[in-house]
Amino acid sequence: MSVPAPPRPRVAVIDDEPDVSTFLQLALEDAGFDVLVSNTPVSVLQGLRAFAPHVICLDVVMPERLGPSLLTDIRRTEELREVPVVILSGLPDGARTLDGLDSGGGGPPPAAFLEKPIDAAALVLTVRRLLAGGSRARP
Repeated sequence: MSVPAPPRPRVAVIDDEPDVSTFLQLALEDAGFDVLVSNTPVSVLQGLRAFAPHVICLDVVMPERLGPSLLTDIRRTEELREVPVVILSGLPDGARTLDGLDSGGGGPPPAAFLEKPIDAAALVLTVRRLLAGGSRARP
C-alpha cells in the first residue's frame, strides 16, 4: 500500500503581464508548488479564497488595480489576512515601496520584495523561506 504524497504548497501569482505570470508559474511549478495565476486583479479575491494559497506574489503596478489597494483587500479578508505576500515591482528603487505599503485590515505588512525582472531562483528561495517560517504560512 502506497502512502499518498503530501499536498503541494499553494502559491498565487497576481500580475497583469501574461509573460511574467507564465514565467513565474513555470518556475514555481518546477519547484514543486501548485500555482494559481490571475492576470485580472479586479476579481481575484474570490479565486484566492477558493485556492487558499500559502503565499501570494503580488505585482505593485497594474492598470486595472494597484497592488497596494489589492493588498488592503487581502488583509481585510479573514481567510487571507495572515498569508505572506511577496511584492513584485519593476519600479526604480522599488525596495522602498515595501516599507511604504499599507497592508490595511490589520494584517502583517508584505513579507518580501522582489524587483523585476524576477530571478526564478530568488523567487523560489523566497517562497520556501516564507513557508519554512511557519508563523505566517497557512496550515
